[in-house]
Amino acid sequence: MMPQITGMDFYRALKNKLQKAANRMVFVTSGAFTPDAKAFLDQVANERFEKPFEPKVLRALIQEFSEREFKARLAVEVVVDAEATSSGF
Repeated sequence: MMPQITGMDFYRALKNKLQKAANRMVFVTSGAFTPDAKAFLDQVANERFEKPFEPKVLRALIQEFSEREFKARLAVEVVVDAEATSSGF
């Protein structure tokens, strides 16, 4: 828990301004102790994992996210390159 804002509130504020960044958030939780927290976690599709966790689980999650981000950026570059080629640039 953060001292001034909950993770749920931070996510909602971020989602209003930067949807893609909010979609990349990973929730680390020691359990949803309130009905609001449980409902929130049931509604969001973001990755999450429970504390305590094994370091290898965290490393695997970081690796998966890195690979997904790399593939997404590569796909954008290919599309941009194809558009530039077809328009004569």
